[in-house]
Amino acid sequence: MSNGNISVSEQAQTVFRQIEEERQKQGKFIKLQSGETRTLQFNPNKVQLTEDEFESKKVKRVHYSVIDPKMALEGEKILPMSLTNAISINALLEKGLNLLEVKRIGADRNTKYTFAPT
Repeated sequence: MSNGNISVSEQAQTVFRQIEEERQKQGKFIKLQSGETRTLQFNPNKVQLTEDEFESKKVKRVHYSVIDPKMALEGEKILPMSLTNAISINALLEKGLNLLEVKRIGADRNTKYTFAPT
């Protein structure tokens, strides 16, 4: 039994990516990784204010119904956002802009998002 580091082959990395892609396809939520940018089409008529649990506390979140145009066959998914981020998204949606580039920067409590029309 070895505790040493074993390098991961390109083939294994390809399989790991396929597993992650498959998990994203099957899940109902869209989760961006740090540094990831995705273009999403928001349905402004399908927005819900929810109460989720985060770090053992109840927090208000906004669930947006979105479609990733690159994976449109998967149908609508849910993009959960904080109320602060929702204000930025809503300002764009109110202008009739529903195809938005969403970028995640950072992780955990240091996560920031940017939103821009495409």
